Amino acid sequence: MSRLELIDLRVRYGAVGAVRGIDLVVESGRILALIGPNGAGKSTTLLALAGACEGKVSGRIVLDGKDISGDSPEKRTRAGIALVPEGRRIFTKLTVEQNLTLARAGNAGRAEVKIAEIYERFSVLGDFARRPAGLLSGGQQQQLAIGRALMTRPNLLLLDEPSLGLAPKVVEEVFEAVVRLRDEGLAVVLVEQNAKRAAELADMTYVLHNGQVDGEGRAAVGDELAHAFFAASDSEGSAR
Repeated sequence: MSRLELIDLRVRYGAVGAVRGIDLVVESGRILALIGPNGAGKSTTLLALAGACEGKVSGRIVLDGKDISGDSPEKRTRAGIALVPEGRRIFTKLTVEQNLTLARAGNAGRAEVKIAEIYERFSVLGDFARRPAGLLSGGQQQQLAIGRALMTRPNLLLLDEPSLGLAPKVVEEVFEAVVRLRDEGLAVVLVEQNAKRAAELADMTYVLHNGQVDGEGRAAVGDELAHAFFAASDSEGSAR
């Protein structure tokens, strides 16, 4: 059973407070969704969790009872944290299989993941194993990005905008894969532009605004919070 806890997480970029005191908990077999407008601090929160944030980070990040706040990104990967960044950031000139092989380097000290396991989960990757990753469709590239993260056999998967730029049918395929991972016992933190769909998938939803938690709830409750929040934001924008 894996458990991640954020305690008073704060991130500053110079004089700008991007994240201002976030507390949250996510455990194995749960999806926690972070939703909110652009600039709310969602992606920054994921980067801080992965140890890849360029801002000044304070507060505590506790994984399975151990404070990992000062750990490097590599050490966090070995501890079981994997990030699928916005925009996927695969190696487009390398083949699908080469992308997955490179990801195995981050698996030091953890149970070995065979590439065949990834192909079993995402059959299209096996079909195009020798194809340069840049020739895959957007949805296939997203599956590759998730597969690459799974090569480190994580306990906690961080997903940043996995539906961005994808057709609705492909979005559903990606979300179905995320739900399967949750059902297999993985802890997932999901940042997603589609607030309604994210709230439907999640076991807990946090609405972020100006780097702070503006509301929280479970599943459909989170959906209601999201709609109320964005309605309020639209009203503020109209008033201006």
